[in-house]
Amino acid sequence: NGDGENEILWNGLDACYDTHAGNPVPAGTYTWEGLAHKPFHIELQGWAHAAGPNPYDFAGGGWGGDHGDPCAVACDGSKVYMGWHRAEAGQAVVAADLDGNMIWHHKRGGFGSARALAADRAGHLYVYDAGQGNTVYRLDATKGTYENFPGTKSAEFSLDPFKLGLAKRMRYADGRLEFVFDKEVVSVAVSKLGDVKRRPTTPRDLEARAVAPD
Repeated sequence: NGDGENEILWNGLDACYDTHAGNPVPAGTYTWEGLAHKPFHIELQGWAHAAGPNPYDFAGGGWGGDHGDPCAVACDGSKVYMGWHRAEAGQAVVAADLDGNMIWHHKRGGFGSARALAADRAGHLYVYDAGQGNTVYRLDATKGTYENFPGTKSAEFSLDPFKLGLAKRMRYADGRLEFVFDKEVVSVAVSKLGDVKRRPTTPRDLEARAVAPD
């Protein structure tokens, strides 16, 4: 804030993320160091790996998240869907045609994530937003808009009631979404969310990690 004495407030936690709060540090004496420098001047020279029209978020587009890396991908034969985690100003889900041209983009909530994606052959995309309520939601794959699950008034449901933590994998097969957790595999029927099957997780279930770690 300037020369002289400055006050730095701290809540006593070791870290703080969008997905979870940090843990209290042990009692003790701590020191803090900072680095001061003159303001930076940033000038955009160009960009790579974006099929435009622009890589930054604007009224007609935007590619990817701004706080996290790309971490998920799915394809239904006509479009490729890419997911990022920790998207605040950016977009968590981007749909592109097979030539790499963006068709639509989407973000759920204020800090959206797409840690896993799955597409069916009926025009739906399923997104796992682990950071905001451990939530799975469904989009119209053509328009990128919410589409309610059959027999419900909602396009989303939470995995929290299973009390298994965050899922390590998500896939779609034969009308069901399958979620792999550390201890169990949970299969949910898309046409009837109350139709749930559970079984113990095997080592093979954990071989392919399809959800980005925290």
